[in-house]
Amino acid sequence: MPDFTMGFSNDLNYGPLRFSSLVDWKKGGLGANLTNNYFDGGLLADTAIGNARVREFAKGNAVYTEKTTYVKLREITVGYELPNDLSARLFGGKVSSTRIDLSGRNLMTWTPYTGLDPEVSNFGNQALGRFQDVTPYPPSRTFYLTVNTTF
Repeated sequence: MPDFTMGFSNDLNYGPLRFSSLVDWKKGGLGANLTNNYFDGGLLADTAIGNARVREFAKGNAVYTEKTTYVKLREITVGYELPNDLSARLFGGKVSSTRIDLSGRNLMTWTPYTGLDPEVSNFGNQALGRFQDVTPYPPSRTFYLTVNTTF
């Protein structure tokens, strides 16, 4: 279990410009990086690193248990409110306002964890299977362009 989790969000507006962001931070906690175990056992990992982990594991060391502390840049949005007269001209007078936003999600993760995602849980929130990483897909990085109009 982590020592703590925190989130930071902000919305800044300056005239027609809008900026918002969401950052999550988790300090502490451990996860079982069974992906490394899987790759080491199948001789799919970097030979030197994989062999070193296998030797340490054979000695009884918890080489597949890793810190899952992270800071994640979850989302950033930059928006612009078009002037009302431009909105009216663009949409034939049927729209009173238009805002264009560009957003990105899952943009960056800073972590000592060697797997793809320190938040991984292949088996949902069941107590027995939480915090186990077994060759999962990481969250996808996505970008959105949206146009919001008021009729």
